Amino acid sequence: MGKHPITWFPALIMSAALAGPVYPIEPIKGSLTYDQPNKVRLKKAPVGSRFRHEFFSGSDQYVESYIVNPDRTLKLTGRVKITRP
Repeated sequence: MGKHPITWFPALIMSAALAGPVYPIEPIKGSLTYDQPNKVRLKKAPVGSRFRHEFFSGSDQYVESYIVNPDRTLKLTGRVKITRP
């Protein structure tokens, strides 16, 4: 049997409080949504589909993740900076 919910509930509340607020990722130069976020619309991509975009911004390389919204605009969902040795 699992633990009684009352024993883990305070830990759940405390971890949520310590996690802090979640802020949206802001586009940077080279992002698909940098200049005009609502201008990019994908006509053939299925709603909810996800894809990656690789680009350079200055001398740094990035990989961004996007999801296609119901209105066919893009939502930036993640970014990773690629570091080379």
